[in-house]
Amino acid sequence: PPSPILYFEVTITSMSPQTTVAIGLATVPYPCFRLPGWHDWSIGYHSDDGRVFVSDDNVGVPYGKPYRLDDTVGCGVDTRTGKVFFTRNGERMPIVDCADVPAPRLTVKPCIGADGKCTLKTNFGTEPFRWQEANDSRAMYA
Repeated sequence: PPSPILYFEVTITSMSPQTTVAIGLATVPYPCFRLPGWHDWSIGYHSDDGRVFVSDDNVGVPYGKPYRLDDTVGCGVDTRTGKVFFTRNGERMPIVDCADVPAPRLTVKPCIGADGKCTLKTNFGTEPFRWQEANDSRAMYA
């Protein structure tokens, strides 16, 4: 059976020091000028301050350490519960308490944004994930 976890990872392979990268989920269509988490029905874990933004560009919730060059950040959603979580360099972080995906009413897609120069490598399950549990459960964003 397919995994109830939808998951993907992003590795930062180059990034200027003043660039913010945001990784998360959003409904479609999503405005290309907004980082994930800054628009309705989106969530984003931001590299500059380690905060998670949920449908609001003014209030980010403290979540984890800022991430940077060579870090791999994963984003997952448990389709049974709608709970969203992130991973950093293969380690699972806590569930984001302030954000649930109201499935199946809304379909969310991976959403990655940056406000400056960077190069990112995505993995949607075509190669092994850094977060081992995703490999064991065959989680992927198909």
